[in-house]
Amino acid sequence: MANAAVSRFPDHADVGVEHVWAAVGREDWHAAARRLDTVRGQLQDSGRFQHTLGEVEYRVRSQLAAEAPTTSAAAASVGAAPAAPDTSTGDLMLAFESIGERCDFGSVQRNYGVEPLGLLRFAFTKYDPLLAALEDRFAAVGTDEDTGYELYRDENIIHMKKYGLIFHTFVYQNELPTDEKRIAFRRQQRRRLGFLRDKLVADLEDPQKICIYATDDRTSDADMRRLHAALRAYGPNSLLYVRPATNGHPEGTVQALDDGLFAGYFGGLADFVSGGQPPFELWRQLCERTYALARSTAG
Repeated sequence: MANAAVSRFPDHADVGVEHVWAAVGREDWHAAARRLDTVRGQLQDSGRFQHTLGEVEYRVRSQLAAEAPTTSAAAASVGAAPAAPDTSTGDLMLAFESIGERCDFGSVQRNYGVEPLGLLRFAFTKYDPLLAALEDRFAAVGTDEDTGYELYRDENIIHMKKYGLIFHTFVYQNELPTDEKRIAFRRQQRRRLGFLRDKLVADLEDPQKICIYATDDRTSDADMRRLHAALRAYGPNSLLYVRPATNGHPEGTVQALDDGLFAGYFGGLADFVSGGQPPFELWRQLCERTYALARSTAG
């Protein structure tokens, strides 16, 4: 059916997405890779491609790397933390995993040209619901019964009812003019969320990145340590906890507190609704200083 649909609608991006999934379902990784290249051109926007098929590309690359034992570990790794002290800005951005509170760091990564896969990269994750989701291993994310759909400025937004998590889809209502398109879109999104949920849990159990959480409200050391402890329940995770600057801690300052716990200071979260953007250079400095501290304290 997918082959017939592609023959009839060769330039239709949604048909191309399902064509990719058909190859993945058969575990025909080489065909999936070829089809990914085709759909990449159809979707045009790189951010849209990553949001729609990023997890598929991750899976395909991992499978193809496993079939090629001569592939170097660095080439096979997707988004692994860099090893060299003179790390490029792109690699520096890939050394961190956003876990909220909003989309600021995801936008910073996009500004510096990287599009890593991350469940919470473009999500709204308030502090207490995030702790509840971590304790529950995000079990409800992606399930049919817990997934709600809303519109915000004509964008389709996904709402996880149990944890209060809200996810961007970057898909607008005028792109889904029929019931069939809406059903296919929701099926794709649940499948995507389920994959990213499993990936996040696996990454927390075998940490390769520094988690990063930024907030204007939950600013106490107790809040910081509580979230760090929730992450450490999975494995030896590190956390950069970014909170508003003070007289004693100006913007751009980073402190190493406990083992794997760092406090960063900024001017506050961006007001995206009013067209604001994060201070990209400040975020780069926070990451650079945290990365250097983490390397200097590593066993």
